[in-house]
Amino acid sequence: MKISGHYQKPFFWAALLHLLLLALFFLSFHSGEPPGKPVASPPAATAEVPETIKASAVDESQIQQEMDRLKEKELAKQQQQQALVQKRQEEERRLQELQEQKTRLQQEAEQSRAAEAQAAKHLEETKRLQEAAEQQRQAEEKRLAELEAARKAEAEKQRQAEAEAKHQADVKKAADDKKKAEEQQRLAEQAKLQAEAEATNKAQEAARQKAAEDARKKEETAKKSDEARKKTEVEAETKRKAELEAEAKHKVEAAAKKQAAEAEAKRKAEAEAVAKKQAAEAEAKRKAEAEATAKKLAAEEEAQRKAAEAAKRQADRERAVKEQLEAEGKAEAAKQNKAALDQAIARATAAIQQKVLSSWIRPSSAEVGLSCKIAVRLMPGGGVAEAKVVDGECSGDAAFQRSAEMAVLRASPLPIPSEPELQAVFREFEFTFRPR
Repeated sequence: MKISGHYQKPFFWAALLHLLLLALFFLSFHSGEPPGKPVASPPAATAEVPETIKASAVDESQIQQEMDRLKEKELAKQQQQQALVQKRQEEERRLQELQEQKTRLQQEAEQSRAAEAQAAKHLEETKRLQEAAEQQRQAEEKRLAELEAARKAEAEKQRQAEAEAKHQADVKKAADDKKKAEEQQRLAEQAKLQAEAEATNKAQEAARQKAAEDARKKEETAKKSDEARKKTEVEAETKRKAELEAEAKHKVEAAAKKQAAEAEAKRKAEAEAVAKKQAAEAEAKRKAEAEATAKKLAAEEEAQRKAAEAAKRQADRERAVKEQLEAEGKAEAAKQNKAALDQAIARATAAIQQKVLSSWIRPSSAEVGLSCKIAVRLMPGGGVAEAKVVDGECSGDAAFQRSAEMAVLRASPLPIPSEPELQAVFREFEFTFRPR
């Protein structure tokens, strides 16, 4: 049966121990024979027996001590080998963690580059959309300018139409005034003819009256007796005729005036109705066109306002997305920088602790689980200028504290990073020394 290397040495010492025990047993057996048997030996030999037993006892004690020492040495060696194995496993694990960390950092860098590419692409798309929005705004401004020009042209056309309508109204008014003047002239001529007719009637009446007066005078002498009666009758008849003539004249004048007034009123009513109708039609047309133009302009302004609001909302959204992407990029970059800095500090601290631990000489009073917080001040390049245990931050005795401080000094220069910002962090720092 083959014995593994791990158990060869213990087996060897166990076999050696058994052989030594057998030898001691054999020596004890021969030295302890019964005293009844005579032994031919000189007296000097009899005196030497206790010395032999004493020497054998001393040898057994020394052998046991040596065996114990060898066991302790072998145990210490095994513990040292086990510590080395554990240390190697720890190093392998740390190397594996560093490799995984390196892979993770590479992946994060790839993700960061992809995010930057995506952000650049988004910025390019945002710029393109902004340019398109600017072109749309310019086109909208051009269209609005054309609409404003069309509105002004329409207003000018409306003004010309109103001027033409006013001109037509003025022409019609002039015609009406002329017609009115002609009517007034006709009425004046009619009145003149009426006056002439009345004058003729008056002349005829005067002639008739004169003839009657002459006849009366001729008959006066013949009819003096009947003069009073006839005079009264004539006066009465004359008065009656005068009244009838005055009444007839008044009726004629009233009828003429009524006819003229009715004709003037009819003409005015017709002219006013025509003018009102034309004015109402023109006003209705103007209002309808103005309302249509106003509605059209309002619709266009509303469309322009909505388009401007939509463009503004789009620009606001794009600006918000851009700001958010920039903020996220900055936050992610800061986070990555902080994570990288923390990782670098952690790696440097682990390297410092490892080197200090390798330089530590365990004092005899050191126990398992002790720790000390040490304040370290470094010189440029990592040389240790001072290493001192922080008051009240050490669980060991004075010997353990001195051993920890000496371990830091012996580990000088400490493995600090080469980056200036990290060197500034490790210019003065504290770390916990915790030996295994």
